Amino acid sequence: MKTIHSAAGTTWLASVLLITATAANAQIGSGWTQQNYSERLEYHHSGGPEIETISPAPSSFSDAYISYKNSGGVRTFTFKNTTAGRVEIRVNNDYTSGQHQFEGYLNFSKPSSELSDYQDTIVNQDFGAATHAAWKLEVNKSSNGSLTAEGPTIATGVYGQTLRVNVIHNMSTHRIQVYLNGSKKYDMADQGGSSHYTKFGMYGGHVVTHDTWKNVKYFTK
Repeated sequence: MKTIHSAAGTTWLASVLLITATAANAQIGSGWTQQNYSERLEYHHSGGPEIETISPAPSSFSDAYISYKNSGGVRTFTFKNTTAGRVEIRVNNDYTSGQHQFEGYLNFSKPSSELSDYQDTIVNQDFGAATHAAWKLEVNKSSNGSLTAEGPTIATGVYGQTLRVNVIHNMSTHRIQVYLNGSKKYDMADQGGSSHYTKFGMYGGHVVTHDTWKNVKYFTK
């Protein structure tokens, strides 16, 4: 019996495999629905207003202190000098219930300059905590760049490395989980609060550096 391979069949099979592979490498867990939210850019610097906003977020923006660019799914956030304090995307995903997942590929560059009091830069926030403004994911200058999740260190040597980051907030259990490259690294209480939203980029200042977030996605269930 002769087996016949057609170009159309091969193309169809390749497409199925590609879709399957993409699904397997997407969000952590099953039952999630991908969401599209509007976004705004928030930034500030020492001596300026606490927050300046551009809504909706532009594809690029630059001033004397910070810059932001979104090209081909790669978001680049830059502190040009040590007086820059914030350049972040504020996601308009305000929520009070349900489960919410943020996914993106983070690459944080080793600082080229920093003030003596510089310790870390916040790269992701689940805003709306009860005890303080937000639950935070930070890159600390120790150990050639260490990634901390509201205190505990979950990775070291992250300067210049690309990490797939998944942050899951379950409002039913009031817990936040963090996965790096698909492996769970953090599972703790969410710091309280009844209304939340997502921010990512860079916040903190006192340093000259940049980071990128690639292929950012949002999911709910």
